[in-house]
Amino acid sequence: MPLFWATTILGQTPHRNCATTEVMAEHIKQDPTLIDKIEEIEHQTERFAARPKLGTRNSIISIPVVIHVVYRIENSIENISDEQVLSQIEILNKDYRRLNNDRTSTPSVFEPFAADCGIEFTLAKRTPAGKVTTGIMRHSSSRRTSWGKNDEVKMVEKGGVAPWDPTKYLNIYVCAIGGGVLGYSTMPGTSVQYDGVVIDYRYFGAKGTIAPFDKGRTATHEIGHWLNLRHTWGDNECGNDAVNDTPVQFGPNYGCVAFPHKSCGNQASGDMFMNFMDYTDDACMNMFSKGQRDRILSVFDTGGARASIVNSDALIAPNENCTAPSNLSVSLISTNSAQIKWLNVTGVSDYQVEYREKGIIQWTNVTVKGATACNLINLAANKTYECRVLSMCLNNQTNYSPTLTFNTLSLSDNCFDIYEFNNTFLTAKEIPINTAITALIDNQYDNDYFTIKNTELKRDIKIWLTNLPADYDIRIYDVNRQVIGSSTKSGTADEKIIIKNAPVGMFYVRVYPNTGQSSSQCYKLSIDHINADLLREDESIAGQKIPNTDGFRVYPNPVSEIMNIEIKTEFEGEASIKLLDMTSREILQTKQSLTKDINNLQIEVNNIRDGIYMMYIQYGQQSLSKKVIIHKNF
Repeated sequence: MPLFWATTILGQTPHRNCATTEVMAEHIKQDPTLIDKIEEIEHQTERFAARPKLGTRNSIISIPVVIHVVYRIENSIENISDEQVLSQIEILNKDYRRLNNDRTSTPSVFEPFAADCGIEFTLAKRTPAGKVTTGIMRHSSSRRTSWGKNDEVKMVEKGGVAPWDPTKYLNIYVCAIGGGVLGYSTMPGTSVQYDGVVIDYRYFGAKGTIAPFDKGRTATHEIGHWLNLRHTWGDNECGNDAVNDTPVQFGPNYGCVAFPHKSCGNQASGDMFMNFMDYTDDACMNMFSKGQRDRILSVFDTGGARASIVNSDALIAPNENCTAPSNLSVSLISTNSAQIKWLNVTGVSDYQVEYREKGIIQWTNVTVKGATACNLINLAANKTYECRVLSMCLNNQTNYSPTLTFNTLSLSDNCFDIYEFNNTFLTAKEIPINTAITALIDNQYDNDYFTIKNTELKRDIKIWLTNLPADYDIRIYDVNRQVIGSSTKSGTADEKIIIKNAPVGMFYVRVYPNTGQSSSQCYKLSIDHINADLLREDESIAGQKIPNTDGFRVYPNPVSEIMNIEIKTEFEGEASIKLLDMTSREILQTKQSLTKDINNLQIEVNNIRDGIYMMYIQYGQQSLSKKVIIHKNF
């Protein structure tokens, strides 16, 4: 098959070159199990075709489309205009609804077979993350070579862009393919990871494109493959395209042939060379057949390969005021149940809780009306579960919270708290150093206070909170009940504090739930004397300067009015300091100067409401972060 550039040099007319069949063969070579999937899709298509059709189909299937314009930085012409993209969408909608102006060019003998496929294409209004989008995504790449026909444009590691969820979107990539290839597509069942259509930027739409492929029919052809249509000659001499009303033909037709063009014994009418799934020039294509329409519609039928896209929310513009639930917490965990809580979202009264055992695809849904808590029941013992909450906003808008993970108890778990009641400084229970104890946080208001007495000079004390069934944190207080150290990692990560060169005397240790979480499973608290010359990055240091490396500490933490930031660095210049809440919303931003020494900075936080925040500090090539707590009455 001649290549575009070669035929130009020889003065010949360029021919259409679709690489879909080659791409499909390569996918099958890499994963032979795809053959079974393709065969099942074919069986489903046959079952659909065999069913009686009850009248004329009136409903139109709207397919959400995302256009990935992937252009090389050195070839800005590949960054095609919105106008060119929109011209292609218009062409697709006319071709698949048989509203194209050149439909009158269909020979009369084929007119009875021409079909409105009942398919429309609409640019997506919502991203997979629930954000607003125009459906046109532009991606620059430092790649210098063309992308070829092996899906590299969809591979992040190759400088490309991963497709959006193919169960909800038709991904169309516009780029420089090279090698004379106008486009290619994945057939249903042959690729999930790289699902989508790829079109060379010179043949996409009717603006700025190159004749004779300047009327947008390359995308019409390739999307036909995405919808499970084959070439009209079945990719074999006198082959089978699995459609009854397209005549058998010898092979591809190029250019604009005269009617009738007869081959393979189709003497009555000849080849249906004006079919969008042949290889003729754009100006000479003008129809899909009714058999092709049925084959297309089968993939959207129940059990069809692309049925899920019918229920996609990608065409529902998100309500920007519909925020996701925050501060998810889990408590009252048992062998077969747990309680999920979250903060109320303004303007939202209904929520949907979704949970599943980790590794299971299907979510279980529970609708919650007028509440911000949900009891999950009938769970399995000693399993890891994932849970998320969905805001059910006006106009059918939704927004998911982050996913929370928790473990149900084992049937053999048996935990008792011998230290209760120890919920205040006054009721704190003494525990010895160089020992480990277990205790419970059994409700959202429970706090465990302990005292430790250090009798040894020049020793470090390590306080280590482990085996956490929920998000618990720790604080260390001196004898005057002033905070001298804290550890507030998220989730069930271990919490550690080291008191360097701890003075002789008494200290208070407080274990508390971060966001009201609790459990019937015990945590473990270890208090040990150590000689810690080197500290790990995740260990808080109470009452001591930071190590002699670039790093920082924030104190007091929690803080009520003035936050002190201590940074030791070899950098000299301006530092950017940001404070973000747990929804990544910027609460505070400031810039302060650093010198090559220990820097002591101060930030007023008395006007910021209580809560958990992330502090980010950037200077030079260094980026530091730490969780901080603002609490006016700690």
